[in-house]
Amino acid sequence: MGSNMYRRARPHHGMGAMVMTTRTGPLKRTSLSASYAYHQPLAQNLKVAAGVAPGLIQYSLDQGYVKTGTDADPAVLDGRINEIKFDLNMGLWLYSDRFYVGVAGAQLVPSKRQYISPGSVEDNKGQLQKHFFVTGGARLEVAHELDVIPSVMVKLAQPSTPSVDATVRVLYANRLWAGISYRHQESVAAMAGINISPLLDLAYSYDASASPLAKVHAGSHEVVLGFKLRNTRKILCPEWAW
Repeated sequence: MGSNMYRRARPHHGMGAMVMTTRTGPLKRTSLSASYAYHQPLAQNLKVAAGVAPGLIQYSLDQGYVKTGTDADPAVLDGRINEIKFDLNMGLWLYSDRFYVGVAGAQLVPSKRQYISPGSVEDNKGQLQKHFFVTGGARLEVAHELDVIPSVMVKLAQPSTPSVDATVRVLYANRLWAGISYRHQESVAAMAGINISPLLDLAYSYDASASPLAKVHAGSHEVVLGFKLRNTRKILCPEWAW
């Protein structure tokens, strides 16, 4: 059978799970989510996918880090030291082996936060801020086994101003990659990764602030270890995976 013979693409499903913890001073945020996506071929080299990711978010406050002017400051001691909220993320993705465009929304459930202390007369309502994303990228072959992958993402989260991320990655032999990312007036990040085997991949990034917060912010580190389960064809780096 020739390599250029047409092969009909098949619909398929994808499932996953993610656990993430972040800490900023006295505040800690832990999230747990499951994800499901359905991929529908539109042509031999073009697919569309729709996904949903419900989950839980836990917020906690370490009072040992907080000093207040009064012994019972209601901004801290209002019953929300530990709080769990339901979360919902959804997205739509159009992609091929050489480009992608997508839209997504996060924290879509209007979960309100308010005082729960008996007798409180102040409403002080709040809710998880909805986030919306528009993104796109392309995979450009510049030499044998060498690809350049530029991408851009716009994030909207009212009432915050729009945020724009621009990223360029270089991928060699579908195994090693490195890149740099810039978020307008906020941060610059350097990243690198390796596809160790058909089962494992590893990535690292360092984010340095480019805003006035750089005076009190030493940057952040992120390490990601990925597992490609049920990879029966032993593919090192799927060309459809962005």
